[in-house]
Amino acid sequence: MFSNDIHPMHIEHNIACNTAAKPGATDKSMSELIERCGTDVGALKKKHLSEHLIRFPFSSKRKRMSTILENIETGNSYRKRLHIKGASEIVKNCCSHYLDGDGKV
Repeated sequence: MFSNDIHPMHIEHNIACNTAAKPGATDKSMSELIERCGTDVGALKKKHLSEHLIRFPFSSKRKRMSTILENIETGNSYRKRLHIKGASEIVKNCCSHYLDGDGKV
């Protein structure tokens, strides 16, 4: 299922849950920002990162990091979402759909 709804909660999930165990300066500052805005990063990790965590860490070869989150409201029964971050051209090439600047698929 593809949704064109970008919700602030998705951004919080991506920052809180798709961050390396030893975050770099950018990830650390983004986590601190959402915490200052009232997000409980620990609670998000506890809810969405299970003991069966599937994570593909960032590598210079892949130029991206990916994490599968669980217990997500998706509108279907799957209840999982893949978050990817990295070089924009690499991430875009991983997608079957994307939104342009006008929000069109």
